[in-house]
Amino acid sequence: MVSRKDKKRSLRDFIRDDPEDDDEWEEVHKEVWEELERGHPKAAALLAASIVDDCLKFAIQSRFVELSADDKDRLFDGHAPLATFAARTQVGYALGIYGKKTKETLNVIRHVRNGFAHARRRVQFETPEVSRLCSKLDLIGLKVIGNRASLGSLNYDIADPRQRFLAAAHGI
Repeated sequence: MVSRKDKKRSLRDFIRDDPEDDDEWEEVHKEVWEELERGHPKAAALLAASIVDDCLKFAIQSRFVELSADDKDRLFDGHAPLATFAARTQVGYALGIYGKKTKETLNVIRHVRNGFAHARRRVQFETPEVSRLCSKLDLIGLKVIGNRASLGSLNYDIADPRQRFLAAAHGI
């Protein structure tokens, strides 16, 4: 049953509601990455890139003074200066949060995401244009042996474009 409080909460508030403790974060993290493995390719590309984009936002915010919710909105939402994946990628690099290789990987992730989001035809990770981009992804933070990459308990077949994309996004 939906509580009265939940009925009044907006969708925007709901999607900004972070898990409350480490156990809940771990559960959500595991569920999301499992869904990325088996879900529709478009959903996988968009969701993985969205997670990376959120990580960029949090990394950039960590370099700022404490900001009010309104100040954060003025910087990161709508048409604000840091509202786009491209802007966050460039600013994160300019702040020294990561180096050139990571910036290039972030740009490839963004291009793949945009391809899935804006294509007027069916697109898959095996689509030659997408597959070529995925082959350029650097596997930052992953242990790579042959065609296998791992991070924690997750393992990826990096010869597969979808798996390589997810591995790169997870490594970021």
